[in-house]
Amino acid sequence: MKTHHILSVAAVASAVFLNSAQAASPFTLNTGDRVLIMGDTLLEREGSAAALETRLTQTFSQTQFTVRNLSFSADLPTGVSRASFDPSAAGMERIRTQLALVKPTVAVLGFGMAASLEELTYQSGDPNLNADPARYGSEFSAAKFKKDLAALMDAVSASSEVPVRFILLAPLRHEDLRGKRPGLPDPAAHNRILADYTKAIRELAAERGARFVDQASIVQTDTDKPLTDNGIHPDSAGLERWADAVATELGWNQAGGLSPEKLSSLRKALQRKNELFFHRWRPANHTYIFGFRKREQGRNAVEMEQFDALLEKADAAIVALKAGKPVPSETALPPDPIASTPAPAPEFTLDDGLEISLW
Repeated sequence: MKTHHILSVAAVASAVFLNSAQAASPFTLNTGDRVLIMGDTLLEREGSAAALETRLTQTFSQTQFTVRNLSFSADLPTGVSRASFDPSAAGMERIRTQLALVKPTVAVLGFGMAASLEELTYQSGDPNLNADPARYGSEFSAAKFKKDLAALMDAVSASSEVPVRFILLAPLRHEDLRGKRPGLPDPAAHNRILADYTKAIRELAAERGARFVDQASIVQTDTDKPLTDNGIHPDSAGLERWADAVATELGWNQAGGLSPEKLSSLRKALQRKNELFFHRWRPANHTYIFGFRKREQGRNAVEMEQFDALLEKADAAIVALKAGKPVPSETALPPDPIASTPAPAPEFTLDDGLEISLW
């Protein structure tokens, strides 16, 4: 029995070592890779901040690749949020159209937070939360989410000419911030649901040979410094902590040797590129250009392709900046729109008993 116990411990230790080694192995990029980032609110905000993308670009500063972000706040793997005013099935049709702009070879998918909140909504039975079974169906579960995410992976793969390497991000844990903001809800019920979604993503990653990242376990470890401002959405500082943790988990060591000034310029260039691509695939008046009201302004859809030339310039500028070189004049983009100077607050003279509020 004693010998058997020793062998069992050795076997367990070996398994732990192998799992740790596998988890620590870097996820690498190859020349020519087209990286897709796609998810719900967290990854849409990443597009604006370019926090994780900056770390990725630093790590692979000698590799030529592109990154495109197709994330949509509050979206599910079915693309229902991007369906807008059209039937919910239009969401997946739009996803396929948008994926054709990227043809990814690498896909970072980060869904689950919005889907888990949808399930929480339906479990509550509260009509004030505006549940709509007629549009969204009545089944919300980790099992259905897993099927939907698998279908999205199939759509991503179908959009590419080569096998796609996937990274699947599990959702963050819902932080309990009631001590700092007493009006926020108890996250216990939501976290039970999130645990099921994390398990489903882990299983799918194993089945598909994808890289799995449990964001909750690597990010939210410092209880003295909340990651989020409302329990589920990282604030600006939290987004940097998130990016550091995910980059470390994926082995992106950010060894680029850029000075702080050059790194700042690189990040601004990534943000500018992401803004241009955002307008390429998601114009503000989407319903009038591509949706059910396109009979009114659909002729303007041709302007979307004009962003492609600007994106080529943006990518060329990024190549120069990540090598620590100045941006060639022929690849320079037009300057960002200059923000207008705020007007001074007006002054009013009011009679006694009157007050005024401006917003």
